[in-house]
Amino acid sequence: MRGTHGYDPYNGYGGAITVLKHTQPGAARVANNTLLGGNSTGIFVRDDYHVLIRDNLLEDFTGKTPGFSGEGIHIISGIPVAVVSNTVRDCDIGIRVRRGTGHDLTRNTLENLALNRPTIGLYLSDTYGLVGANVHDNNTFSGFTYGVFLGSTSVALADFTMEWNDVTGTPAGGQAFHVEGTLPGPDYFHAECNWWDDPSGPYDPPPDNPDSNPGTGQPVSDYFWYRELDNDPYWLQEPALTATSCQL
Repeated sequence: MRGTHGYDPYNGYGGAITVLKHTQPGAARVANNTLLGGNSTGIFVRDDYHVLIRDNLLEDFTGKTPGFSGEGIHIISGIPVAVVSNTVRDCDIGIRVRRGTGHDLTRNTLENLALNRPTIGLYLSDTYGLVGANVHDNNTFSGFTYGVFLGSTSVALADFTMEWNDVTGTPAGGQAFHVEGTLPGPDYFHAECNWWDDPSGPYDPPPDNPDSNPGTGQPVSDYFWYRELDNDPYWLQEPALTATSCQL
């Protein structure tokens, strides 16, 4: 699927481009589209489908009708979906995952430049069961109230990793990486080897759940590892695109 689409008030469970199955699972590639403006969702994967979403521009998908939030990409699929090299700009939620594990995100640029209200770059929630994703290799989350938002009971610990990405531009009162709820430990979510917008690492004041850091980078929540258990600073010292090592 490819093309250029202007504004249309996409409502309800649909989207500008909707991928769904009627009787049999299938495969699809959604590539090289420009989707500009809508009330609900840009690209919506609604069923178990082998889907590659790549090289699309999605912009201005916001809740223009009360009760709606706009997502650039919305995934409800028990089969892993690959999301590669897309630009998602000025959406209430950049990418939302509500079903399935093994979803793969790489080289995507998610940015909020214009919205002056709560926004989320990557949102993993569990409306249809535990979810997970591998977020790696030069994804950028910039300008969101929450760059990455995970529900503590929504996301499978073993099925979420985040490494070699940039999280920048978090507004006052927001968090670059946010875990909603609590986790008992001893394991937590893993997000090592990321660039938190400063070589000193993320800003994470005590208590240690599981760690703390007085860095001047982006603010983060508790309940995830941003460095390895040996406490070396396993965060990038420069943006992911040019970094060559994440351990001092």
